Amino acid sequence: MARLLLTTTDYSRLRKSALRAQLYGQATMPLVTALLDSVNAATVIEPSDMPPDVVTMNSVVRIRYVHENRRQDIRLVYPEVADVRQHFISILTPMALSLLGRKVGDTLFLDAYPCTVPICIEQIVYQPETAESYCL
Repeated sequence: MARLLLTTTDYSRLRKSALRAQLYGQATMPLVTALLDSVNAATVIEPSDMPPDVVTMNSVVRIRYVHENRRQDIRLVYPEVADVRQHFISILTPMALSLLGRKVGDTLFLDAYPCTVPICIEQIVYQPETAESYCL
């Protein structure tokens, strides 16, 4: 996969979230390490330069579970506003981390013991950068 594309705002906030999670044990170390590695290796751009088909923080993404042909809209959020009932999924979960930086049309494979679940990104319903909402 190509290097992660992040906005300047997301880069800063994701680093802080990962370091806070590391300090306070708010997520498993492999997940925190994966987030930090991705963020540290990312290409950082201005929010106005973000392509509209890239999943960013606070994006609402329509995913399809390939084998079930079931769709679900989820929002990638920072840990402090995560709420599974509202489908606000923390970046400190495997699903959100796998989606971040991906594009519409990408298929990814989530480990869901005892199997792997293929999901496809069908649509970005809302992307803050496209909507010029830079302060989420």
